[in-house]
Amino acid sequence: MSNNGLNLPEMKAPEVKFNKNGYEIRTDILAMAKDLVTHDFQVKFQGWEMTSQRDEKTGQIVSTVTIPEEIISEDIVSSSISEYTEAIRYLRSRNIEFDARGLKPRTRFYSFFQGVDVKNYIIPKLLEVEMISGKFQIGETVESNPHFTSAKIRFRVCKPNHKTGPFNGSNPPIITNPVPIIDAATGSVLPANPDALPKPDVFVFNPYTQQPMPNDYSESSTFLNVDTRSLELPSEVEFYGQIAPNMTLIGKTSGAVARISNIRLLSDNNGRLLGSLFVPDPNTVGNPRWINGENTFTLIDTEKLENIKLTEFIANSRINESSAEAPFTSSGIVNIAETNILTTRNITIIPPQKINTTTITNTTTNTIIKVKQLKKNFLSPQKTAFKPNIPLILSIVACFSSDCFATSLALSVICQS
Repeated sequence: MSNNGLNLPEMKAPEVKFNKNGYEIRTDILAMAKDLVTHDFQVKFQGWEMTSQRDEKTGQIVSTVTIPEEIISEDIVSSSISEYTEAIRYLRSRNIEFDARGLKPRTRFYSFFQGVDVKNYIIPKLLEVEMISGKFQIGETVESNPHFTSAKIRFRVCKPNHKTGPFNGSNPPIITNPVPIIDAATGSVLPANPDALPKPDVFVFNPYTQQPMPNDYSESSTFLNVDTRSLELPSEVEFYGQIAPNMTLIGKTSGAVARISNIRLLSDNNGRLLGSLFVPDPNTVGNPRWINGENTFTLIDTEKLENIKLTEFIANSRINESSAEAPFTSSGIVNIAETNILTTRNITIIPPQKINTTTITNTTTNTIIKVKQLKKNFLSPQKTAFKPNIPLILSIVACFSSDCFATSLALSVICQS
């Protein structure tokens, strides 16, 4: 029987012996074959179970192969991509430049964005500093100290007297008509001075010290003119950030070092005030955030907005003598590509199966007896009774299935009187 990958015991053929006359002795063949075919065995291979057993009464060998339960699974995967746009809820982090005109001259102002105090996110155009070493160069990039972790900024330095136009002050805009002045008492616009001559749009005096503006920086400079325009422009991606008190600033070209000494918004002699508002990351816990749409930016000479509601407006008083506000409109959408993956699993369960195989072993024995009578001459008339020699030939033929082998047995018996 073929093992078919099963570890079955090796079956040996019976040994054939010969007697002294050279005849085969096979009297034990049937017994030996019976021992082999009646061997009961049970094997398992990769979950399959096979049992083979002989029925002593019928001589049949029944082999049973049990096939275990089989689970067949097939996964069908399909994917689809859907693209759509979604509105961004909150105003993203960025810098916004503001330019207020017609304010009360040489006055300190406070900033609010949609009613939220943003004094910690304001960058004055004229940033007050205290020099530590070296001197800054016009047009160079200035960065905050990398070890200063509470805030980060990177900006470009303008010419000290710069307001608008090229950062190096090479071709400042010309003001043909003076900036209108608003009467704080009546709110009406005062008439412009017809004798005023066109002049460059630059700082003439330092609003902090009322000293004439220098043409360049020195080792004793008390401020840096920040290019607030480049902080806002999307094209100037390298300039961005916010400042903090006592932050150390380092010039990338000159190597000059300075420390921020004060952060305040002060209008110049013409009531002009420029700066930048930094919108922090709305996804950071603790940061203020604003919903996209229209938000109002306010500059007012009152430190707290609630003071305005409790105080009656009085001309020339310190509370709310000057203010300015403007709406800032923002919107944003995000393109979303969504991939949907659908996996369908089809499971087929094949129940256990049993396959029975019955092997029938037939044993046939043929016995042939031949009797031959021999004639004998009588020596005397006296009748003598005798028994003739009877040769007896016995043939036994055993036939087996293909699992065993076929053989025959011949015996000769001589009977004498």
